[in-house]
Amino acid sequence: MEGVAFELRAALDLLEGMRLGVAGVRAVGGGARSELWNQIYADVLGREVGVPRHTDAASLGAMLLALAAMDRSADPVSTARAVNPLVTTFRPEARAAGRYRDLYARYNHLYEALRPVFSSLASPVA
Repeated sequence: MEGVAFELRAALDLLEGMRLGVAGVRAVGGGARSELWNQIYADVLGREVGVPRHTDAASLGAMLLALAAMDRSADPVSTARAVNPLVTTFRPEARAAGRYRDLYARYNHLYEALRPVFSSLASPVA
């Protein structure tokens, strides 16, 4: 679980390094039903993680995009928030977040050390 959360943090760090601000984090899909996983996300990311009412809502998202494309929704973001509001928010716990900061630094160190191994694994086997 922590490995997945660390990879999400790496993706967010990359986006922020590109100066593409991340307004918020929302948990969706099957994992969104796990309080433990959502708390780990909040602690690893050091930010709030919101869980909407409908977590398996791909078709809902498609409908909202279609409404926007047909000019039936003046503000798609507000419409999405009204149709699928947050019902739970997980906040980082200071002690756990501090521990995960240290572990994330180690995780990145190990990743860089193993980078050559990853390359060799990606090569075809003779």
